[in-house]
Amino acid sequence: MDRRGALARPGWYPDPFERHQARFWDGERWTEQVADRARVSVDPLD
Repeated sequence: MDRRGALARPGWYPDPFERHQARFWDGERWTEQVADRARVSVDPLD
C-alpha cells in the first residue's frame, strides 16, 4: 500500500515477513507464493 492508501499493483515484492527474498502481492493481499534466487515455491501464511 502506498502513502495515499492505494493498493500496490499485483507483482513480486520483498517478503514483508522476511522469510524469503520475494512474495507475491495479488493486488489486495500477500499470497503463499514466494521466490528465492528465482525459484518459486509456496510458504503458507499463518
